[in-house]
Amino acid sequence: MKDFVKGDTSEAKFKSINMTLKHFSRRLGRTVIGLVPSAPVFEFVFIPASDGVVLRRIFPVGGKITKSCVYVANRDGKAPVIFDVLIESKGRTSTESFEVKNDPLLFNLDASVLGGDRWTLSVREPGRVKGIWVGFLYEVDYRSLGKEEFPIEQFENLLEDSDATDEEG
Repeated sequence: MKDFVKGDTSEAKFKSINMTLKHFSRRLGRTVIGLVPSAPVFEFVFIPASDGVVLRRIFPVGGKITKSCVYVANRDGKAPVIFDVLIESKGRTSTESFEVKNDPLLFNLDASVLGGDRWTLSVREPGRVKGIWVGFLYEVDYRSLGKEEFPIEQFENLLEDSDATDEEG
């Protein structure tokens, strides 16, 4: 029967075990996780336009809006501030409304967008508010992203280099 561990010294035996483990790890199924960062979209308007428009955006490719935040710095009175989002797309138009009672308003939106969609955010009573902050995260559909291919060995080398840098720092 063939010896599993080769070598006469502890160091040689450890090296033999390490080589065997590397050999078997190459044969195991591998999973690579790619992270696609969201693009932050944000705006600040000190005084809304007379028609109440705070923000206009067009989306060049499909994707989705995930998280959103609205903050109103100054408002007259304690009544909620009502916003409308006009969504214009190929052959369809819709309006969604929401109100800001407490600042900041943080919410999960999870709204799909298509390439060419236009969003207009406006406040219903523009004379009541000053200092409107708006932000949301836009996740581009992965099919619209640039792609780069490289061998798994190159990816593993990058990870090893990264680990070595982390250990030094």
